[in-house]
Amino acid sequence: MAIPAIPARDRSFNPASSKMRRACFLAGDLPPPVSATEIWLPIKAHSGYEVSNFGGVRSWRSHKSRKLNEPVLLKGAINASGYRTLNLREDGSDAPGTHLVHHLVACHWLFHTYKRGLSITHLNGNRLDNRVANLAWRSHLENMLDKRAHGTMYVGEANHFHRLTEKEVRAIRADQRSTRELASLYRVDWLTVHRVRTRESWAWVED
Repeated sequence: MAIPAIPARDRSFNPASSKMRRACFLAGDLPPPVSATEIWLPIKAHSGYEVSNFGGVRSWRSHKSRKLNEPVLLKGAINASGYRTLNLREDGSDAPGTHLVHHLVACHWLFHTYKRGLSITHLNGNRLDNRVANLAWRSHLENMLDKRAHGTMYVGEANHFHRLTEKEVRAIRADQRSTRELASLYRVDWLTVHRVRTRESWAWVED
């Protein structure tokens, strides 16, 4: 089954390493086997690292793994968005690159179902559950709806970066002045006001 290479300009799925990104989507690769047991695949363009269908990442490169002659499971860190990340050294580079673990899993286990414009989502809403069975490619809209259903999407005044309140949103929609006048009044970009009026944002707020 021939899999078309991922388009160079598609930013919806973008592992830190462009070399890995290209390697994962080489035409002609076949989908990995489905298994109820843990299987490890070598991480492309990063010799000495492996990723499993259970969401684990391990290294054969560390001093400890060489001493014990067995791989070391990597824990990584959790970023500000709640996703687990790891620093991996790319082949031919001394500087490590930061990777999202769910991107590593999707890159090696779900590449055969990828389509342009899709992003990876956690089906149960748990951003630390990186098992293949819990990951799927979804459109941006589907991903946002999933996050809202799981309570992991902070919208409106619950978002710490919000620029308007629900009261102000209602006032903007009721005001007949121009978009730019209102943008100046509320000290926001004119596009913010436009999106409020067209319900591209704050759509759940009733007038």
